[in-house]
Amino acid sequence: MVDLGYESKIQEAVAEVDQPQSTPISDETVLSSGVRLRHKKFSRLILQAILDKFPYPEPPKVKIPEKDRYEINPNSPQYKEQIAQIDMQRSMAIIDAVIVFGTEMVYKPDSLPDVDDDGWIDDLDLLGIPVKRDNKKSRFLAWIKYEAMRDTETDLAKIMSAFSNLSGVSEEAVAEALDNFRSVQERSANTGN
Repeated sequence: MVDLGYESKIQEAVAEVDQPQSTPISDETVLSSGVRLRHKKFSRLILQAILDKFPYPEPPKVKIPEKDRYEINPNSPQYKEQIAQIDMQRSMAIIDAVIVFGTEMVYKPDSLPDVDDDGWIDDLDLLGIPVKRDNKKSRFLAWIKYEAMRDTETDLAKIMSAFSNLSGVSEEAVAEALDNFRSVQERSANTGN
């Protein structure tokens, strides 16, 4: 007599081995300040709307006398600089969107001010950094950027990597956004802005 229970257990074990074993994606990130963020999915249409706000200009045209016509010149230094500026603006806006729509705070160390406190916003006002006090998402974004991220580049890399894993956005796109962020930081350091 065949033990059917035993046979089904073997089939279940074989089925488990045949299944790809995936590493579970952590849905939380701990920032350098000790703040813990939970990651959440949000509509990719938000990211598309951001890209649409920063369209690329048409490349300039240059007259080619030998051919007696105009041709586009995507290698123009001014055009390349415009594209680089737009890429930086896009990257910064996408990073902001990922923080605002793709994270929520689950823990804050007592050493940091609360998001709802106005003292840290008053300090930013002194420096000319605007924060919409009456907008919860604006406050949260500013608080994460200026209070919770002590090691900005590392913290952004953690947030963007978690976003990539959760949403399926390519690591290359995340790396490009972070590279553009680094370019902004380098320019700010060089120009004092």
